[in-house]
Amino acid sequence: MIGGVIGGVIGGVIGGVVLSIVAGGAVVGALGWWLRRRVLVVTVRGSSMSPTYRDGDRLLVRRLAPDRAARIALGGRVVVADPPVTGPLPGPASAIGRPRGLRVPAPAPGRVVKRVVATAGDPVPAGFPGAGGRLPAGMVLLAGDNPVASRDSRQYGPLPRDRVVGVVAGRAAVSAAWWRRGR
Repeated sequence: MIGGVIGGVIGGVIGGVVLSIVAGGAVVGALGWWLRRRVLVVTVRGSSMSPTYRDGDRLLVRRLAPDRAARIALGGRVVVADPPVTGPLPGPASAIGRPRGLRVPAPAPGRVVKRVVATAGDPVPAGFPGAGGRLPAGMVLLAGDNPVASRDSRQYGPLPRDRVVGVVAGRAAVSAAWWRRGR
């Protein structure tokens, strides 16, 4: 009888420990899933953002939810964006002096890391298409910190704001492979 009581107590303790481990694993897994949906790790390729970021730097990027992207102030921030594709530029580009239907060369595949130099309503800086005018609603101008090595809005014009994927929070301390694991 005593053996049965002791066995029941030990079984209950072990069961509680196992249950705690499983629950803890579920919490850690849920946290990992949540982070991957809201945080992105990107690797800088090239020298377009030098000296701020160098080739090979891994950056931690806070993703912008589509419903919040329009409300985030981006001026001066470094962002990650999906570059424009070859094809006709969106309608607002013609509003700043570029003919509708103008085709731009396709950039290298992948996302770009650039600084936001102007947002909707801001004056278009010198050196950009439409300089002196105002940037139309829903558009941003992106530029690399190293203009000699950067392919940016100086070549492809304004970018629709919804192409901005996220805002760079800083350098990542973990490898990009760790973030890709489990996708």
